[in-house]
Amino acid sequence: MGLSLLWAFANLGPRKTAESGQDRFGQEAANFLQNDFYVDDGLKYFTTPENAIDIVKSTQAMCAAVNLRLHQFASNSKDVLEAMAVEDCSKD
Repeated sequence: MGLSLLWAFANLGPRKTAESGQDRFGQEAANFLQNDFYVDDGLKYFTTPENAIDIVKSTQAMCAAVNLRLHQFASNSKDVLEAMAVEDCSKD
């Protein structure tokens, strides 16, 4: 299997998760998962810490509903990091 095919499979899971969970967990969480992830890395700018926390928490719940764990968060906001479980934050 080629490397590009592996990336396609890696991106399919989160996209399908977003499609199936958008009604329950919200369109913003689905958009975050569909549009701001590449393979297993997500990157997004949020306007406020509260907005980041809400969307990340909703996205974590969406992923957890299909047994995916969204973790290793990094942020330049102390408020965002404090709102995350310690084991979900990046060690770096």
